[in-house]
Amino acid sequence: MNLSLAGAASAEPAAAAPRYHGLDWLRAVAALAVIGFHSGIAYTIRPFPGLAWPVHDPHPSSSVDAATWWVDTWIMPVFFMMGGFLAAQLFQRLGPADFFRHRTRRLFYPFLFGCVTILPLSLYAWLLGWVVEERIPLKKLRTLSLGDAGRNMWGVGHLWFLEYLFLFCIAAWLLHQTVSRITRPRPGVVPTAFGFRLSAFHSPLAPLLLAVCSVLALWWDPQIVIGFRHAWHPLPANLLYYAPCFIAGWWMMHRRPQRRAGWRFALAGLLASPLLIAAALPLIHAHAAIELTGIPRLAMVALFVACGWTTSLAALRLSLAPCTPPPQMVQYVSQASFWLYLFHHPVVGLAQVALHGSGLAAAAKFVIVWATATALPLLTYEVAVRRTWIGALLNGRRDQRSPSPVLQTPTPLPQPAESLRPAA
Repeated sequence: MNLSLAGAASAEPAAAAPRYHGLDWLRAVAALAVIGFHSGIAYTIRPFPGLAWPVHDPHPSSSVDAATWWVDTWIMPVFFMMGGFLAAQLFQRLGPADFFRHRTRRLFYPFLFGCVTILPLSLYAWLLGWVVEERIPLKKLRTLSLGDAGRNMWGVGHLWFLEYLFLFCIAAWLLHQTVSRITRPRPGVVPTAFGFRLSAFHSPLAPLLLAVCSVLALWWDPQIVIGFRHAWHPLPANLLYYAPCFIAGWWMMHRRPQRRAGWRFALAGLLASPLLIAAALPLIHAHAAIELTGIPRLAMVALFVACGWTTSLAALRLSLAPCTPPPQMVQYVSQASFWLYLFHHPVVGLAQVALHGSGLAAAAKFVIVWATATALPLLTYEVAVRRTWIGALLNGRRDQRSPSPVLQTPTPLPQPAESLRPAA
């Protein structure tokens, strides 16, 4: 996002799939990390190119800057990989028609809800910050006539992730429908998603090939993640950058390697991640000042993608390891992660505006903003979301009865057709 999305049904009786408790940990950590990432943007050494943000601290923190850029390399790739992993499970369990309905209900409807309720809150939090920094007069809060000041403001904001993830799921569904019509299975043959295979997709080198696509996309337009582009519609460079992450998650679902080499790679990826961001950071700072070209640009995007992909693949791989259920607090944060993602954005903006004129160090402001933008959404989740129609919209009605995570592993899960399983 053979594309061999494994069989939508199996002739064999469905075997119970393992419960990936590690995904609860990954969702909880990723939800807190994305809040931390947004909390740190105001305190980076240089503003993100093209990103409209409520305030930027005149005395930034180098440690917050490094942590923010590091999280920026992997936070959205890991979300798209998890999204691809779940989509592959759902497609296999539900089949094409129910998969389409499920993704519409759990992605598109929450996207519309966020556009109507959350985006206006973020808009006024941002404009309030611009008033505090004297970039616009107070009366603009009423008229919204922002002129040149608002050229990077209009779009779906942080909700772009839901828009793209839904688009990737629908693209997978359309591809299956198209190829199924072209290659109809013979009677007695177990149907497969798309009806064909590409051996490269089953190769251990598949993630490397996919990562190269992300490198090309980032070289084309570094502002995909080394900055930001606001829009109401998906952008081609962004699609090329994030679709491979979605495909990698789908690949991980069907491959699920058990050999020790997989664990060694995951641990090596986590250890290499700080070294890669340390090498990329000077180039990122230079690019944020004056756009890089030539070899420095290629080096920057290669290091950026290498850091993001090694960290994301390692985190997803480790989350699939057999483990005991996490503590209740971790499961709760995992279940609340969808609401945390939606609601933290305006809270971050308001908290950064409130602290802008204080004499606190940037690192202290960052910690306060992060804590506030975590605690308040969790409080509102418990009081006004978890047991209401909003919780049912975000998590499904089944999740209102248990602390299971938002993107929980469906059980039971049909296993891929025997002919499509990778060799041991």
